[in-house]
This record gives sequence, structure tokens and C-alpha cells, in this order.
Amino acid sequence: SVCQESEFLPAFRVRGTHCVGKSLVLWAGIESRVRSGGPIMRQRGVHSTSVGEKPTLVLGPLTPASHYTGLEGQLGIYYGNKSHGVLQSFQVSLQPSRAWGGDAEHVPLVIAASTVEGRLASRQQTCQEVNVKCRCPFQGSPLMEIQFLWATWQPGCTVESYVLPGFVRLPDNTPRTLHLKLPVVVSKFMERRTFSAQDFFSLWRNESFILHEVTSIVDLAHRLRGSLIHLARCVQLGGALELLTGLDANPDNLVLSGVLPSRDSGAEDVKPAFGVSIVLARIELGTGRYRGKLRIAIRSDSHRLAQALRHLIAAQVS
Repeated sequence: SVCQESEFLPAFRVRGTHCVGKSLVLWAGIESRVRSGGPIMRQRGVHSTSVGEKPTLVLGPLTPASHYTGLEGQLGIYYGNKSHGVLQSFQVSLQPSRAWGGDAEHVPLVIAASTVEGRLASRQQTCQEVNVKCRCPFQGSPLMEIQFLWATWQPGCTVESYVLPGFVRLPDNTPRTLHLKLPVVVSKFMERRTFSAQDFFSLWRNESFILHEVTSIVDLAHRLRGSLIHLARCVQLGGALELLTGLDANPDNLVLSGVLPSRDSGAEDVKPAFGVSIVLARIELGTGRYRGKLRIAIRSDSHRLAQALRHLIAAQVS
């Protein structure tokens, strides 16, 4: 159904789709398109805990185990061996984004994960529990590095039966390293917040918010043109932002607000003057010769948080 709903995913013979409980597990034939585009998959990356795929090894979210409260979150990731071979020396490491720097004391996101089995037999599936804690606003996502050896296939197993067109079986015991992004973004830790018109414009005109304003003009995706309801749902980032009505003179423009809770202790930029990091957003639809364009304006008392939200919203609507 994901392939049918997405205008960016290629049409091909789907053999490897499989449901595990409430989680969706996909084969890897569409991995390159999953990373770059498909609106359904891009929304999954922000709104849920979906992960891309590769041949032989199948990754999927454990939806019931994904839960965020305040600045902490817990999620589970399935690792499944869909081949008739054995995955040896199976290792998973979760690393901070390179953009966060190498200082462990100032990493904005603390990650703790359980160990996984070092061997995955044919059709075996295992789950890794991951705990995350947000220390301050951040951009980007943590990185996943998966290493394993692809062992011998069982006699009588044909390549065509288990590999999608365009992929070939690797030699026995071939080492493989995969680099993926764990879909944990700052909006996961945010809460929607409603402001009155007086409070909103008081914050919008606040000097600190004006200094930290970031803007961007993007091309609106064709799937969202002509559907303001779908656009409004998309820019709320899965409930991280609250849609405020009646604040803009143009009813086609969208005004949103949300907050990122602050820690009781930590770096100075984690404890804003307002008690929480506040984000205000205005989404302006282009008209006339600018039809099909979208202007995103984000103001916040945290410049890093404003940049992160601008990037997330732009990725959702373009």
C-alpha cells in the first residue's frame, strides 16, 4: 500500500512486504527512493519510527514500544533476516550525528540501546530497545551503523526467489556495513501549545524571537496543492505544533506554535528565559506568479530549534 500511495516510489513486483503485529516491514528494493523522496516514507521518518531497508536484512519499527514523554523517549527496532542464509557477527551501533561534534558532554541527544544477538538465523527476528534523552535543541538525527557477515545459502535456494530485480546475491561470508539514520528528531520531544492572539503577537514581536528568526522559500509538493487541510496536517509534524486559527488576516496562511520542555540543569541554552523553548511558525502560501511556492518563517528564543523546525517543515512540504 505504501508503494501504491507514493507517487515517487517505482512500480515493481512486491514480494517482500510483511506485517509483524502493527509494524510494517519492507524489502530493500526501494531503499534509494525511501531515502530521497516518497511522501509517505518521508512522513514516516518524522511522525513515526520507520527505518529504511537493505537487501537480506529487514528493519522495521515496533510501534507499540515507541513512546515519548517530555524529553525522554523509548522505541524498539526489529531486525529480521529474510534470506535462507545466516547473518554472522551481527553488530549494531548508534552514534550521534557528525554535526553535533565529538564532545560527549555536550551531545544534545543521549542514546542508550540494548545489545542484539550476534547471529541471525534464517527467518529469525530480534528487537533492540533504544532509550533517548534530549538535553537541548538539535538538528539532524542519530546514525545507525549495522555490520554483519552474509553466510552460505541453503541448498536448492535460488537467487530470484529471494532478491528483488536489480539485486544479486553476495558471495559467502561477505562483510557488509550499512549506514542509516535513526528517525529521532527534535519534534518528537515537543508539545503543542495554544496561545491567545495577544500572547502570540507579544512573543512574535519579542526582540529575542526576531533575532532568532529563520525563513525559507520552498516549492510546494504537488500532492499538497489545493488541499489546505492536508497541508495543515503535514506541517504540524505529528502533533508537535498546534494550529492557531484566526490570527492571520489571510485564511490560507497557517500559524502554529509549540514548545520544547527544558531540563532542570544543564547548559545555558537548555534553560531559556521563558521556562520552555517556544517555537512560533507562519506558513504563507504564494499567490499569482508565486503560486506553488511556500514561505516558512520560524521564530523562537532558540536559534538552533528554529533552524531544526524550518528544516523539518521544509522536508515535509517540498
